[in-house]
Formats: sequence, C-alpha cells, structure tokens
Amino acid sequence: MIKFRSIDQLLQSEQGTIAKQRFIEIGTILKEYEDELYTKWLDNIIQILPIYLKQNLLIDVEQRPDLFLNDNTPAYRLPLYVTKKEINETLISGSIVDKLKLSNEKCHIFQYVYDPMGTGNKIEIKYLINYHSNLKESLIECYYFDKLGFNLPETIIQITLQYSKFEQLSIELYSMLEDYHLTLSSLDTIEVSLLQFYIDQLQKIIKPGISRISFGEIGTFDYVKQCKKQLEQLHSILNQIRKISIDIQEHLDSFRFCIIDPKHDHEQISLFNCREYFKYLENKRKEIILNLKRRYDLIGPLLIKIEALVFGSSTGKHKYMHSFYAYWEHEIFNSLVELVIRNLCQFFENIFGTSPLFTVDVILAPPRIQLQPSLEEIINSIRRSAHEISELPKHFTRWLHGTCIPCPSIPILDEDVETPDFTFNNDVKQHPDVVS
Repeated sequence: MIKFRSIDQLLQSEQGTIAKQRFIEIGTILKEYEDELYTKWLDNIIQILPIYLKQNLLIDVEQRPDLFLNDNTPAYRLPLYVTKKEINETLISGSIVDKLKLSNEKCHIFQYVYDPMGTGNKIEIKYLINYHSNLKESLIECYYFDKLGFNLPETIIQITLQYSKFEQLSIELYSMLEDYHLTLSSLDTIEVSLLQFYIDQLQKIIKPGISRISFGEIGTFDYVKQCKKQLEQLHSILNQIRKISIDIQEHLDSFRFCIIDPKHDHEQISLFNCREYFKYLENKRKEIILNLKRRYDLIGPLLIKIEALVFGSSTGKHKYMHSFYAYWEHEIFNSLVELVIRNLCQFFENIFGTSPLFTVDVILAPPRIQLQPSLEEIINSIRRSAHEISELPKHFTRWLHGTCIPCPSIPILDEDVETPDFTFNNDVKQHPDVVS
C-alpha cells in the first residue's frame, strides 16, 4: 500500500479504490482477530497464572503414580527429571517421547534418573520439581507482549517480572533434588540404618515443598537453603563415617593378606636346623599376632567414634548401632577365616614345596641310618605348627552382644569346669572352608 500510495493515479482509479477498500477490510478483520485472540489469551492468563503459582514446589512420586508411564497408559505426561549429563543428549537426539519409543523399557521409565558418574546404574527418584511448562511458557509470552506494547494488567506485569526468580528457583530445586537422590542412592543398607534419624529429618524439611510451599510464596529460596543445609550435614557425617569405615577396612585387610610364616631369604640367612626353624616360626608368629591384635583393638574405639559422631554418645553399645556393630563383627570373622585359610595354604605350600626349609642331621648307626631329630618329632612339629595356625582366632576376643565392647574374662574357681571361650576360634573352626 505504501508503493500504491506513492502513485496517486493508481489509488484514484476504479481498481485502486477497490484494492484500498479490500485492504481496509482485511486490516479491520485482522485487528479484530488479534484483539479477540489477545482477549482470550489475557482472560486465560488471568485465570491460570495464580493457579500455577499456588501449586506446590515439589511432587511426591509415590503419591502421583498417574504422572508416570505404565503398561495400561503408555503416554508422556511429565518432563523427565534428567541429570546434567543427559540434558545435551536429550536436546540433540530429539524429544523424550522419541527416545522412549526406541527404548525397550517402557514401564515406569520416568521414575528413574541415570547415575551421572557413568556407571549406568538406575537411581529411583522420590521427588519431582512441579515447575509446570505452561507456567514458564505463559511468563515468556507475558514478557514479550509487554515488550510489544500490549496493555497488561498490573498484577500480570508483577508476576512477569518474577520470571528470572522462578527460573533461578527451579535451577536451585533441581540442584538440591539431584544431590538428594544421588546421596540416598549411594547409601548401603548399613548406612541407611545408621543414618535413619538424619534421613527422617531431611524428609521432614523437604515435606513442606510437597504440601504447602508454592512458587508464588516469598520464602521459597529460604526453603531450598534449609534443604541444602540439611543435605550438607548429612554429607559431612556420611563422609566421616566412610573415612572411619575405610580405616577399619584397612585394619581388616591386614588380617586378610597377612602371611604368618614368611619365607626367610636363604641367600642372606643360612638354613635353621629343625628345632630352630619351628622356634623361629613360633617367635615370628607371636610378633605378627601381637601387631594384628593391636590393630584389632583399634576397631572398637573407631566404632565408638562413629557413635559419638552420629548420636553424641560414647558407650560402645548404642541401641541404634546394633546392626552396625554386628556388620563389622561379621567382617572381622570373615577376615579371620581368610587369615587362617591363607596361612594354612601357605604352610602346606612351604612344607610340600621344593625349597628347603630346615636341615636335619643324618646319623649312621649300623646297620641303620637315623635322623636327628627323629622323623616322628619332625612330623609332630609340623602338625603342631599347622594346629597353631588353625587356632589363630583364639587371640581375638569377641564383643558382647549388640556392642563393640570385648567380652570380659570370667575367672573359674572350679578346676573341673571348662573356661568359656569368648574368642572367634570355635566359629572360625566350624567354617566349611577352614574344615576343608
């Protein structure tokens, strides 16, 4: 029309007049359509925005199974809660619905996130962010309508100005939930039982986000900050527990890989005679066992340190740590079983191997040749030495039930009554691998 208007005779002609009239009619229709569309949009926005802002921050997965896929209704209803590693892959490879079609697993696929460490393990999620996609889209539309000069109500403008706040809030919530899910998925059964109080406290702090705190409230960032603070406390305690557990495991590894009868270097040390050899083994064992016993005695105090860390007491018999004490006592038992089996096998290899262990004197006493010491004494020494290996666990006292406190020795006045054995000896001896 600008070009038409530059040439007067065109618009003044009969066809120009008709074209001008058509242009005005179309412009009027388009304006009416635009006004009608905008009015409907505005009415809808005025209705839905307050509703979205009143929605709770989080969704409890267990309470909303309708949001997820199942065998009966294979439909996509909620954006997938993905880890940072998956975001780019999702954007590149197309929609999540397309990815779902390619997946063999179609049941409850959105109730999991994948471990960002790259192990491929599935991590079940408990909470989802309730940041509705329509809310985000509506806020963006409001922002651009305002920029285009449309007259928006003051209430809508005020909500639109908070768009960046909502975006930041969703990022903060996402970060918090990712930390929450990955932390809880990393806990083993023993850690869960030990930290149940802290987990319950964390759930208690997160719960208002499901029931009463919405996007439109003022204290949303304080809520996220409080959740993160509780998570940091859980992290701190968990890291300290794991550090102490690693220390305990190092002590137990010293049992598992300890060789009681080390081979001495024949090039540096001349061979002992038979009696000297077994005496040497006896002294060496006492020295090594004493070192192992010192390590064993450190385990109880380390567990008491965990008790002090988690529960603030140092009794060694806290009722909520019974399963933790039992777990480590079982680990000690397994390490002693390995200690006995490893050393019996090594002893067998030494005795029946090709390398010489000790010397014996051969005496000619016509018409026979005699060994000094006698063959019977040598065999008895070997048996006695093997028996001592099998009884290594008798040096390690078990704990009182439900504690990490060693059983006290009980004096028996009656000589005919057998002293009770509170060590690991009888338990280890009955282990089928040790028996074999």
